[in-house]
Amino acid sequence: MCERVALLGFQMTSPDLERLSEQACDALNEGDYPRALALTDQLVQACPTNGEFRCWRAWALLRTGSVAEALQDAQGSVEHAPGWYEAHYVLAVTAAHVEKNQLAQSSFEKAVELSGRRPEILEEFAVWMSLVRSPRVAEEVVMEAIKVGSESPRCWAALGQVRLCEHRHAEAESSLKRALELDPNCTMAQVAMTELLMATGQEPRAAALAAVMSDSPEAESFAKQVQEAARERESRKKLFEREEVVNEVFGRDRWKARLALLPPVVMICAIILLLVSGLYLMAAGLAVALALWWWADR
Repeated sequence: MCERVALLGFQMTSPDLERLSEQACDALNEGDYPRALALTDQLVQACPTNGEFRCWRAWALLRTGSVAEALQDAQGSVEHAPGWYEAHYVLAVTAAHVEKNQLAQSSFEKAVELSGRRPEILEEFAVWMSLVRSPRVAEEVVMEAIKVGSESPRCWAALGQVRLCEHRHAEAESSLKRALELDPNCTMAQVAMTELLMATGQEPRAAALAAVMSDSPEAESFAKQVQEAARERESRKKLFEREEVVNEVFGRDRWKARLALLPPVVMICAIILLLVSGLYLMAAGLAVALALWWWADR
């Protein structure tokens, strides 16, 4: 006889269930989600009211792209294991995937409370809040996450994201630099820093950072967009500078041309005035002077 294993109030005496549960845990931890799904399917069929088995299957469904089914299992897990933080956590993550933000936030808050404010749960909550909720509300959660896990680069990146949303560029830069000091390959910090550089008109630096990020599968698409946007902005900037130079040069030449026309116009007006007044000799002298000026100017 195998030992009786207590799982959230359920007693397992079947060696097959014990073996399946161990294999399912291993598959989830190893990231073999199709295998984990096959195993957790059997577990849930055997024990449909076991909140832990439903939670495991929710993770497997979520990681294999079946988000709607994952949400149903996550809700079932909370129903059958309301005091277990992991059930609320998987519900929060799944709800976030389908943009049920109110459900996601309340589930994150419950998971944080039931877990005794575990740093990893707070970190995920803080990151999600920084990306979805208003900066002022999100900053409170992020600051608490930093107090609990001050060496988490993702928490510092989340703080930088919040401050960037509020256009507090200097503070955002400081937070993002701290995140990148802790982990130079932190994708969230790299993305936020790139956005900050673009927002502050530092396109060449943004493009350079995007080039570094292009090797990361999760940031490759974003990096390409940034590089294209940076090239476009640089092109527009150069075109604008050229237009400014052209306008300055030609504007200066136009004023020179206008000033050059002033003396002959004045002399012609004076000649007409002298002719009308009957001062023919003075008019003729002025006309000769005008002809000589024109000849010399050629």
